[in-house]
Amino acid sequence: MHGWPMSRIQPSAPSQYEFALVIRGLHKSFLAGVEGCQARVAVLTGIEMSVRAGEIVGLCGAVGSGKTTLLLCLAGLLRPDAGTITVCGAQSGRLASYIGPVSWSNSRLSPSQHLARALAAATPVLLLDGVLADLSSGARILLGELASRGMTIVLAEREAAGLEPLARRIMTIREGTLRTSGPEPHRSMRSPARVAEPNALERRP
Repeated sequence: MHGWPMSRIQPSAPSQYEFALVIRGLHKSFLAGVEGCQARVAVLTGIEMSVRAGEIVGLCGAVGSGKTTLLLCLAGLLRPDAGTITVCGAQSGRLASYIGPVSWSNSRLSPSQHLARALAAATPVLLLDGVLADLSSGARILLGELASRGMTIVLAEREAAGLEPLARRIMTIREGTLRTSGPEPHRSMRSPARVAEPNALERRP
């Protein structure tokens, strides 16, 4: 299918955790201004979010709204000022892979190649920051297949329209907080947290 070998994606063992991603009271701020005249600007102010294993969630917001800051905190690439981030029961960013401008600023790889590298890490959570427009149609189809097999995916884009074909829930980040549209995760619903094998993105000859 579009050169992406879906049949070669093999699930791993199910996870015991209902929610693959749980964020509670997350705060992050940065110093802004020039030397001698600086102030701390709050970017994230008490973010609360729970994402089930196997769910695709969309995150939209204007430039500077905090989308990238949130994803970098989830990936363990930024340290939050306060709050907790739990990935499959562990407070470790090593269980989430980030793909976005920060990861490819000095790279010649395409977004689809970065996606292949991220899946090779076999993390249960995948964070995509403004990359949907640059992914091939086969890669987009693959995201849905990975979610159906248990991978948890968070997609961040400026506009909600680009997220609607893939995300069941779309959250808007504004003034450091999240507003949700779509069904909230229900505690009685369980989905196995599985990941794809590293060779899932190898193209057919």
